[in-house]
Amino acid sequence: MRNVTKELVKFAAETNFDALPDEAVHEAKRVFLDSIGCAIGGIAVNKGKLSVQFARTLGGPGESTI
Repeated sequence: MRNVTKELVKFAAETNFDALPDEAVHEAKRVFLDSIGCAIGGIAVNKGKLSVQFARTLGGPGESTI
């Protein structure tokens, strides 16, 4: 029986950055920047403001800021 979780863990543990295809690195960077852009845009709307307020109530280490 195939264990997908084990295969993913093995891939993550054994693969170094240089082995990743350029297209995969480019797409990961694009998605990451898109996520940051969406988060920044999202704080301007009510649901975003509520999310920030909720996250702040959870507390955490001082170096963990929103």
